[in-house]
Amino acid sequence: KQHLTNAEIYMKRGHYDYALKSIDKIKEKCPWSVDVKRLQADCYEFYGEVDKTITALRPLVQLSPSTAPETYLRLSKLFYQKAELSSALDQIRECLKIDPDHKTCMAFYKTAKKMNKAFENAKKMTNEGSERVDDALNKMDQVIGMTEKVEEFQSEPSHQLKSMFFFQKCKIYDKIENNAGYDKAVDMCQHAINELKQVPSTNDKDYDQMIHILEKIVKLHETAEEWEDVIATYKEIQQIDPRYPKLREKLDKAEKMKKRAKSRDYYKILELSSRKAKAKEIRAQYKKLALIYHPDRCGQKDTPTEGWSDKKCENAFRDIADAKEVLSDKEKRKMFDDGVDPLDAEEQQQQNQQRHN
Repeated sequence: KQHLTNAEIYMKRGHYDYALKSIDKIKEKCPWSVDVKRLQADCYEFYGEVDKTITALRPLVQLSPSTAPETYLRLSKLFYQKAELSSALDQIRECLKIDPDHKTCMAFYKTAKKMNKAFENAKKMTNEGSERVDDALNKMDQVIGMTEKVEEFQSEPSHQLKSMFFFQKCKIYDKIENNAGYDKAVDMCQHAINELKQVPSTNDKDYDQMIHILEKIVKLHETAEEWEDVIATYKEIQQIDPRYPKLREKLDKAEKMKKRAKSRDYYKILELSSRKAKAKEIRAQYKKLALIYHPDRCGQKDTPTEGWSDKKCENAFRDIADAKEVLSDKEKRKMFDDGVDPLDAEEQQQQNQQRHN
């Protein structure tokens, strides 16, 4: 009894760490005490330990049936903070099963159900491709607007929740054709990262989600061929997880691609629509450009290359021939995609040296 009194006093004074120590001593004698479970949950929630708070609260549904609706409501709010909308709905339904007229649970249920439905629709629209981008963005604006209904949710939107919604908008902008949504996609992903960085008690799940978002940012930068940003993002991943798989290898590749950007890009030389272009498209583009840059036509009047010097024509014709050679050969193309120009003797020598080391 004295330990319980001490725990309550410590909590009133804001000394939650001391309160938890007193609670641990009580649990040795009374492991299923309702008061102790509530105090423990309050302490964990103060520290932002949402999972531990949920674990402490769950037994109260059975231990104190008369307060079960309030316990389910509290659990719903905690899952809402964790950005687990489906679980929040599961808990609030339990509240309404016990008390269908519970006004607070009903208000939470209606708003959470509407939010979850809109969010699921936005994800579905995102998966349908570029033609549904505007619809998906409008739906996400509705979802984010619902987070302002603090009275219904009994709490402010958590950083995890806002991060999840920003990340979804990042994925929607990435669906815009020809990489036209690149800047906005990166911006939304960065907002998602910044929200997670503000979580008071970051856990492994939050760190995993940070890395997941950063991996998305890497892909966005790679598509835009912004290799400096790719390298910077990988270094940010390294700060979170120094043992991130094949990090050194990926950084080396990005460094090579950064160097490559200043030299010949065979995909651009053949004016290919994608770095995943098939052999048929490669041959077609080569034939098309060979007609333009062939020595017998290049530089002639009324052609796209009118006024070009013989040297410029020769270089252009050689470039498309080299591009066709590399991209038509699986092994050479893989080397090029990995950041090594198979026709550059110096690059090959450096690659062989690195393998040897």
